[in-house]
Amino acid sequence: MSSAPIRLHVPPPFELWLVSLASPAGGADLDLLDDAERARSARFHFERDRGRYVVAHAALRRLLAQRTAHDAAALVIEAGPYGKPYLAHARRCAFSLSHCEDLALVALA
Repeated sequence: MSSAPIRLHVPPPFELWLVSLASPAGGADLDLLDDAERARSARFHFERDRGRYVVAHAALRRLLAQRTAHDAAALVIEAGPYGKPYLAHARRCAFSLSHCEDLALVALA
C-alpha cells in the first residue's frame, strides 16, 4: 500500500480514508505535528510505534487541512471535557482517527 491515503466510498457528508503506516515517518511528517504531538511521539519506547504515530497524525492533519483550507501545521487540535479532539477554529468539522498495526482509518464529517 502506498503512503497516500486511500478514500473509501461512503455516502456524504462522511469521508473515510485508509492510511498505511508501514512507511517510515519523514521529517515532513514530523514538521506538521504540534509540540504536544511531538512530545507524545518521543515517549514511545519502540521506533516502529513512534513512526506509526507520526505518520497517522500527519495524515490526519493533511486531510483536515484539505477540508478546512488551513495550513496543516497551523491547525489547532484541542480536547473537549471527555478527551474528544476537535479543531479549535472549525468545530463543525468532526473527525476521528483510529489505528492498529500498519493501518489507520480517518473519518471526517
